[in-house]
Amino acid sequence: MNKDEELLIEAIENDDLKEVQKLLQEGVDPNILDEDDKPCILSAIRNKNLDIVSVLLENGANPNAVDADGEPIISAAIRTKRLDIINILLENRADPNLQPPRKNTILLKAIQSNNLDIVNAFLNKGANLNALDISGYPIFLKAIKSENLEIINALLEKGANPNLVDKDGSPLLFTAINTKNLDIIDALIKMGANVEAKNKDGNTVLNVLLERRGNVNIISLLIENSQDKEKIFNLKNNNGETFLHLAAQQGNSKIFDKYLDYYPTVNITDKAGYTPLYWSKLSMKK
Repeated sequence: MNKDEELLIEAIENDDLKEVQKLLQEGVDPNILDEDDKPCILSAIRNKNLDIVSVLLENGANPNAVDADGEPIISAAIRTKRLDIINILLENRADPNLQPPRKNTILLKAIQSNNLDIVNAFLNKGANLNALDISGYPIFLKAIKSENLEIINALLEKGANPNLVDKDGSPLLFTAINTKNLDIIDALIKMGANVEAKNKDGNTVLNVLLERRGNVNIISLLIENSQDKEKIFNLKNNNGETFLHLAAQQGNSKIFDKYLDYYPTVNITDKAGYTPLYWSKLSMKK
């Protein structure tokens, strides 16, 4: 590193815009690395200095640069929550889908900021809504877990797939019911989430809710939004059990009695050959 490059790094760290401009005009490289192998623009971002970030970009600083750990500089901008700095990086062709090796996507970092404006900045530049994180899970799953309804709706409105399946074989609606948040579940259903979808055990979300003694209001919401109530009541898991088999086995008379009239075939049997009525009578004897 020569003397002028050292002066540029010092000027950026000290928020000295005039000195930065002077050195750039003299031809100092805006992409030089500091002694920690970090791009000099990173200091300007961390200092939240929009003017210096702008002048560095105008003079050719790389908006997709990464630090010594492979972390994109725009990640630092997300951490500052300075929308103006994020926007100027994106306007200067920062990649909204940048994902260095062994790192999460930039959009996931935006989602984790819990800031709708920041998320929208990336969505408006074409960020991939259905990307996976480094563990192989959909980033939309992380948005659901965050329980930020505004961000979830923004992702859905931009085309996020409400029927994505995670690497464990569970549709995202299963994650949504874990939040116990009716608004989130309703948002997914309204955008086409399949209430009849199954996990790897062959259970529907209704079955999972029953096993967890779930919210009756959520159960009702799922049933009322099923396109085919006969089908949803007759769907079997890997043990051949239907919704009412499980309700009866648990002795959940409130659910069993409420939906018995809906049930088109009360004599449907599980793999052991037993009907829901059999299990209901057995549970009443206990």
